[in-house]
Amino acid sequence: MFEGGSSKGIQEVTVGASAAADDVSTSGVAADVGLTGETNGLKSHVHGTLHSRMSPSSIVQVMESITDNQLKAIKDIGFGSMEYLKVTQLPLQLGLFLVHHFDAHTCSLKIPNSDPFPITEEHVHQVLGLPIGGIEMDKNNFTRNSNVVKQWKKQFQSNSLSIKIGELKEFLKGHKSAGAMFKRNFVVLCVSTLMNGKQNVNINSDILTFLSDVDKIKDLNWSMYILDCLVKGKLFREQLPTRSFPGSLLFLMINLYLKKYELPVKFQSSKGGQQLCCQPVKNWKYLKEGLELFGEKRLMLVLQPWDWK
Repeated sequence: MFEGGSSKGIQEVTVGASAAADDVSTSGVAADVGLTGETNGLKSHVHGTLHSRMSPSSIVQVMESITDNQLKAIKDIGFGSMEYLKVTQLPLQLGLFLVHHFDAHTCSLKIPNSDPFPITEEHVHQVLGLPIGGIEMDKNNFTRNSNVVKQWKKQFQSNSLSIKIGELKEFLKGHKSAGAMFKRNFVVLCVSTLMNGKQNVNINSDILTFLSDVDKIKDLNWSMYILDCLVKGKLFREQLPTRSFPGSLLFLMINLYLKKYELPVKFQSSKGGQQLCCQPVKNWKYLKEGLELFGEKRLMLVLQPWDWK
């Protein structure tokens, strides 16, 4: 047991147990769970289910197949941190707990027995490494370029905006161009799987409104966009709790849970249960190290609310 901990009431969550390992590996329904923390007789109960159509696995697979020129193009638009993304599956039980305790009205995480943790665009930038550009992503200030949309649709046999995430992933893996359309395609995939998902397995084509000028992608405030989508996603869930959660679970899990509360992390071998390491998050010096550790396929998080500082 970790120092200062107690065995009473511990709940264990295993990555992969609640999600299928495909393009939408978190699209399954998490089991109806009750995660309980107890401190001096005070209890925090979270009951329910969490649906998500978003999975980082598509980005990981694309990054494994890109050329040097494509990697340079990705870095040029400010998305170079995706090179270090190793997370392929997300534990929905943990996601349920975090979404439940995220307050959209104050944009803060309110974990029981801990002070509220206000979330800013700077936190998003620190965790995901995406730009905090000077251009706010307000649709009222952008006009969708019909020619760009037309050319984008022509890439696909269906000549449509209704493209599945898996189809776009395979398209990116099969084409080695590093031009403007590649940059748009990559951003569309990132948005659809990491930032602002849909209720089905299709990509989020709405983001094309902001991608007419690829030279300005790095100047957009992507960190605030992710934060706005997280807030809207929680408000959406409050109204329609059985629908898929469209916000960034990846951001919540890595930063607001693991980093803020320095939760001990155990890693297990996918071949058997043998522990590979045990390292508190406070010892992660770089985002790359954190993501690589978090990306182990068999990850067990030990929830100890009474130890949270």
